[in-house]
Amino acid sequence: MRDIRQVLERWGAWAANNYEDVTWSPIAAGFKGLIPE
Repeated sequence: MRDIRQVLERWGAWAANNYEDVTWSPIAAGFKGLIPE
């Protein structure tokens, strides 16, 4: 799971640098549904 966390952290940084509501929101919603908090 640590590898997945690293990927998500890197993806999060990429998404922050390339932020677009139309592209980012559905992906973020999908991740929220897949990863327990």
